[in-house]
Amino acid sequence: SRNFTVVRTPLDVPLIFFGAWALVSWGLSYLHHGPFFRPGIAHEGSRAFLFLWVNAIGAFFFSTQLAREPEGRVLRQIMLGVAGISATYGVLQYFGYDPIWTGTINPFAGRPVSTYGNPNFLSSVLVLFLPLILNRFLLARTFIKTLGWGSLLFIFVGALISTMTRSSWIGAGVGLSLYIVWDRKTVQEKGK
Repeated sequence: SRNFTVVRTPLDVPLIFFGAWALVSWGLSYLHHGPFFRPGIAHEGSRAFLFLWVNAIGAFFFSTQLAREPEGRVLRQIMLGVAGISATYGVLQYFGYDPIWTGTINPFAGRPVSTYGNPNFLSSVLVLFLPLILNRFLLARTFIKTLGWGSLLFIFVGALISTMTRSSWIGAGVGLSLYIVWDRKTVQEKGK
């Protein structure tokens, strides 16, 4: 059996301080308001506190612990697989085919929501994964892998365009540009 080692990052202390300060400010808010406001402060504060510690800080620490190899490779494959299914589902929705919901359920004027419930959420996920997929496409050494990663890249770009979220298009452009600048060696090797 392997020993479990904790992966440390430069953000550990600031994130814990931020989470602790959120708890302190919630407590101060509760104490400095009258009895009429306290149930609302307790309810909304607990909801926000759980969201912060589970969905933000907890997710960050969980992902940093899984960033090591081979766990990191497995985690990336799972995330890319799930994101690929979501992107494909979004493209299908854009073209009017929804394999899950038989009726038309689209409050966003034809913009796909996939499994995220909002096109803006879908587009944010796509923006985050586009540089990673471009990296996989550029590192592919066989025709099959190149075709697979290229197809997934094409689906992600198509899903991103279909969300009609212009700010995400700008974010994707910036993210991909920064990737190309920072990983020039891989980009140049693929271009040969």
